[in-house]
Amino acid sequence: MELRATYMQGQIDRSVDGVVVAEDLKQAFSGVSVNFNLNRFIILSEFNRYEREASEIVIDTSMVSLGYHWGRFTPHITHSLLKQKHNAAGGDEHHTTNSVGVRWDYNDSTAFKIQYDRTEDKGVVIPVSGDAELISLGVDFVF
Repeated sequence: MELRATYMQGQIDRSVDGVVVAEDLKQAFSGVSVNFNLNRFIILSEFNRYEREASEIVIDTSMVSLGYHWGRFTPHITHSLLKQKHNAAGGDEHHTTNSVGVRWDYNDSTAFKIQYDRTEDKGVVIPVSGDAELISLGVDFVF
C-alpha cells in the first residue's frame, strides 16, 4: 500500500497591462492518494480539493483506476470526476471521464501506451467544452 497526502497554499498577485486584476488572493490545494499493488492487480486512487476563498471557488476532483499485470502488458480502466461547486460568478464546471487503455513494457526503460477517453460535460450553467472522445498514444523513457 502507498499513501500520499498533499497540502499547498499560495497567493495570486496579477496585473494585466499595468492594471491590477488580482491582489493578495489566497488559494489552497489538498489531496490524498491511496494505491495498492496486489500481485497482478493495481488499484490507484486520488482525491483532491482546490479552494480560492475570496471568489468562493471550490473544485473537487477524484480518480480511481484498476489495472492488471499480464506479462509485459497492463490493461486498465479509469473513472475520474471534476466538480466545481456553484459560486457567485455562476461557475459550475462538472465533468466525468471514463478511460480504457493498455501499457506495454517494451523493455526495462521503455513503455508504450494507448488509451481511449470519453468525457461527459455535465456543467449546468456553462458547459465548458461539451462531450469529447480522445485516443492518446504515449512513450515513456527511463534514462
